[in-house]
Amino acid sequence: AHLLVSAPVISIPEAIEIDITGVEAGTTIRVSDITLPEGVEAVTDAEEDVVNVVDEASIAVDVPEPEAGAEAADEAEAPAEAE
Repeated sequence: AHLLVSAPVISIPEAIEIDITGVEAGTTIRVSDITLPEGVEAVTDAEEDVVNVVDEASIAVDVPEPEAGAEAADEAEAPAEAE
C-alpha cells in the first residue's frame, strides 16, 4: 500500500517508519493509526489500510530451484588459478 502525504518542501520526510514491535498477527494499521512528523499531512484516506501484520508461518515462500545447467555454467566461467 502507498501512503500519500502533503508537506512543505523543507518538511518532506525521507521515510515514515511504523513500529510493529509487539503487534499481533492479524492486526491492520490504517492511515489514521500513523503518527506523522510535524507539518506532514496524509492525503490518503484515513481509513485506508497501510499495513497488514502477518506471522511468518502464514507466508508461503516460493523459492525457485536453480536450473541444472546454471551451476555448471557458473563454474565454467570461474577464472582458472595459476599454478
